[in-house]
Amino acid sequence: MSSGFPAQTLVDRLAAWLAARPRREMPPDGRPAAVLVPIFERDEAWWVLLTQRTETVGTHQGQICFPGGRHEPGDETLAATALRESQEEIGLDPNAVCLLGPLDDHATVFGVRISPYLGLIPAGYPFRPAPDEVAALIELPLAFFADPANRRIELFPMAGGGYREVHFFDRDPDPPVWGATARILALWFDALAADPGEGRALLETLTGGAGTPLDGDRGEA
Repeated sequence: MSSGFPAQTLVDRLAAWLAARPRREMPPDGRPAAVLVPIFERDEAWWVLLTQRTETVGTHQGQICFPGGRHEPGDETLAATALRESQEEIGLDPNAVCLLGPLDDHATVFGVRISPYLGLIPAGYPFRPAPDEVAALIELPLAFFADPANRRIELFPMAGGGYREVHFFDRDPDPPVWGATARILALWFDALAADPGEGRALLETLTGGAGTPLDGDRGEA
């Protein structure tokens, strides 16, 4: 790990936990995409960076999400996709990111297979959001996502019948974090909480003991 990042012992432990855990990988069919889950340390707390999409982008207008997008033929890996898209969307230099490892793959109801990559970024980075894509940058403490009081799951009817579970993190009066973005965070925290050893210890440090996540479905959102 680069010595320019803080809390190296914790970062190394988190990278080792990600490498050792049984990660869910989805079949290569569908439309592959990747996102960066950027975390950073500030004021002795851990935070995650999200973006709010503009109302003029082609899809998911106004939603809160991670920087990322579709895999392109020129991308050597899905991790490269996440880094390229982050540079295009928020001006984050790939060399400023310390990739820690992949989280579980997720499938959306639109047929997109999302591969999230956890990455450490410097606090106070001078981002340059693309004005046509990003309306705002949102920084939230990881403790917010570990508090069960902020998390809920709703059942949404599906066109072909049945229901699907959709995750929400409420930020009243601000718009909620929901859908695939919320599910990525929720299931990462669930995986940490389900590991009674190192996972629980990492969760405690990353969130300051904010709470125990709810168990979530690994289905679509």
